[in-house]
Amino acid sequence: RPPPDIAPRAAPPPASERTMSSADAAVAAAPPAEPQKPKRAQSAYFLFATASREQVTTELKEKSGGKCKLGDVAKEIASRWAALSAEEKKPYEEKSAADKDRHSRELQEYLEASDPAGTLRKKYAHMVPKRAPTAAARFQQDAG
Repeated sequence: RPPPDIAPRAAPPPASERTMSSADAAVAAAPPAEPQKPKRAQSAYFLFATASREQVTTELKEKSGGKCKLGDVAKEIASRWAALSAEEKKPYEEKSAADKDRHSRELQEYLEASDPAGTLRKKYAHMVPKRAPTAAARFQQDAG
């Protein structure tokens, strides 16, 4: 029981009546975040694993009575991937190649958006004069 000179605490106001704190206001007024770096391209094996994980998991659960370990699932997927022929792997490899193309496109866009000066530097690198060769480098050219 609180002492008589301390008043009981009032309930906090509802969310609709609350004001933003200074920290919340700083977050709300922050400049827009940088564009996110694109996700890496998935390998053919990873695409196969994603496609077959659910089926492998249900098969292993049926065999073991409802329980299966993550390591067992990974081993089974790896053994199935190793058993596939080149023709069976081909669709996954094609998807992987398309995903690599997507990643390189998105990465180029990301780099242009996040570092425009660096993009221009790379674009015009052939026009920037090279440093003069040192005496040792000239000697090597003459001797060679």
